[in-house]
Amino acid sequence: MWWRLKLIVIKKLMIFIKKIFIYINQFGLFRVLSYLRSYIHMNSHKNFKDSEWRNLNCRGQDDKERIVAIIGPGRFAFSTIAFVLKNNNQNFLRCVYSPGKKTAVSLCKYYKGLYVPSDWREILNDEKVKLVFISSPADTHAEYAIDCIKAGKNVYIEKPPVISEIQLILLKESMIKNPKCKVFLGFNRSSSSTFTELEKFVLNESGFITANFNMLVNASKVSKNMLDTDFAILDHLCHFTDLILRLVTLDKAFPCVITPEAIPVNISTFRISFSIVFADKSHVSFNYTEIPDFLQGMDEVIELSKGNLIAKLSNFQKLQIELPGIKVNKKNLHRHDGEKIHIEKAFTSTIDNIGRGESIEHIEATSKLYLNLMEAMNKMTPTEVC
Repeated sequence: MWWRLKLIVIKKLMIFIKKIFIYINQFGLFRVLSYLRSYIHMNSHKNFKDSEWRNLNCRGQDDKERIVAIIGPGRFAFSTIAFVLKNNNQNFLRCVYSPGKKTAVSLCKYYKGLYVPSDWREILNDEKVKLVFISSPADTHAEYAIDCIKAGKNVYIEKPPVISEIQLILLKESMIKNPKCKVFLGFNRSSSSTFTELEKFVLNESGFITANFNMLVNASKVSKNMLDTDFAILDHLCHFTDLILRLVTLDKAFPCVITPEAIPVNISTFRISFSIVFADKSHVSFNYTEIPDFLQGMDEVIELSKGNLIAKLSNFQKLQIELPGIKVNKKNLHRHDGEKIHIEKAFTSTIDNIGRGESIEHIEATSKLYLNLMEAMNKMTPTEVC
């Protein structure tokens, strides 16, 4: 019996090692080490009972660039948001908040932040906090963001920024009333060097787009009984709606018609599929598949044509372009999904008071599109989005 258990352990260890090497190839060694360290972070035990926890080892407490607050110190915030910001500036972090406190203390201590409040509203009252990264549970994103904007803070909202029409209306109202506050979204794929190059070629061509977006991901543990409550799926859909609206452009996108496609039930996989016909006759299909124990974690491929252009973008790492007399084959050493550029942009834009955040028009358009996509998939009926 013991040898069977031993074989199971060895098999799991081999899969883990193989996965590590795949991730190093995709993201690089240091990013993977940060991701591995996040597992320790998520199991931290240090708590506190006072109104706040203060980091006595924090140096440069009054550093003019210590402007960042993080709400929701989960694995992504630890391994990606804070990791990127630290590489940009060692003294970026002022405070961290989480209702559970333990992970907030862990992230604050590891990244040499100043304090962890018991009441998140202390962030609103802290004049030295200029930029708030919100990576809390999806249904709380808009609530935190709206109050931060009202308090005069710039915000970076992870996906999805809203989960309902009501939240979208309130977010828009807060942005209109506080025009100096910049709102950044966690739709980082559009900052990828490979996507921005693809976008230039697409926008230079006349005609309409015909495209296929195919996404394979590791199976989510969230129940699939109700798609509109599965924020893991919504997270991925946000990337799709952001990218396709940038390629089609807002002035040519609406009204559009969403047609969900019935997918045969398969015990081992979960799939959703739909097509969208935009106002300019662009036709895009999206296929999303979850695979249990998918070693690559995620595989994304965009294939499209427009006018004389034929293009393929694989994992935001490899770009192939074909035009009459022109062929482009570009491959980065690692997957370039735009997270570093996107996160750094929010920080430098706040510090230097330059540039702008996302427009209200784009936030509204992409939010309405992904909300209607989820609704259409639930009803399995064509839906028109105006």
